[in-house]
Amino acid sequence: YFPRLVPRYGPVFQIKLGSRSVVVLNGEDAIKQALVKQGVDFAGRPHFSSFKAVSGGQSMAFGPYNDRWKVHRKVAQSTVRAFSSSNPQTKKTFNQHVIYEVRELLHIFLEKSRQEGYFP
Repeated sequence: YFPRLVPRYGPVFQIKLGSRSVVVLNGEDAIKQALVKQGVDFAGRPHFSSFKAVSGGQSMAFGPYNDRWKVHRKVAQSTVRAFSSSNPQTKKTFNQHVIYEVRELLHIFLEKSRQEGYFP
């Protein structure tokens, strides 16, 4: 849905999700600018009740930006780099695992949405 809004609002825009303002990034350049060049500015996450469904709200992706998050990110980044730059079979297995994790995350969101009525 969000990519359809890019021609009208550009690659970076703000929307309201319930009572929360959220910045939406579209496209590789906007994402790289925000997450690599301005990482600290975009590191925080709003508190959404749906985030509690993922790792009890303790997931690195949805957690608050603090010293614990920085250490967790550093360990995760070095692990990803080690697995993704080794032999092709390891890289393929790693990519398949990432795809599986994304599917599981979507499944959790959809199931919780049905149970809790998040998106009627």
